[in-house]
Amino acid sequence: MEQAWSWFPHDQTVDFTWRMQTHEATMHRVDAELAAGLPISPIDPEVAADGIDHAINVMWAWAPADVERRVTATIELKATDTDQSWLVKTVRWSGQVWGQSFDNQVGCEQVDVGQPDATVAGTAEDLDLLVWTRAERSVVRSGDQHALSELQAMLDDGIK
Repeated sequence: MEQAWSWFPHDQTVDFTWRMQTHEATMHRVDAELAAGLPISPIDPEVAADGIDHAINVMWAWAPADVERRVTATIELKATDTDQSWLVKTVRWSGQVWGQSFDNQVGCEQVDVGQPDATVAGTAEDLDLLVWTRAERSVVRSGDQHALSELQAMLDDGIK
């Protein structure tokens, strides 16, 4: 993989930039359709599944290394059309960053094993739109209400 600078320190490759631009362009298209009052055009399930992974592992997972982290819940995102799932632990973090104090910030980390407290299920496209905070369509939320509220806090915080 060819090296290239990016704002994401864990992946300094051209592939990261291509991946990021794919999801940015997809969401800009969705934004234009929503702004125009048009139906959202289909998102390829493979692109949507990668968009979910990107939102979890890049956009939501960032937190400075030296802050205090507290796991608050475990949530499974389950794509009903691709048989893929993502198990994430929601976290709250606090600490000093860039000379500023941050308290109770939301984030997550993907994990390989564990029992979910709650599940959010839908097509890869619907989950992709959800995690990129564009539209909530046919997703089904079930399980512990505290866990679902932690997911909602991440959604409310948005993609940064």
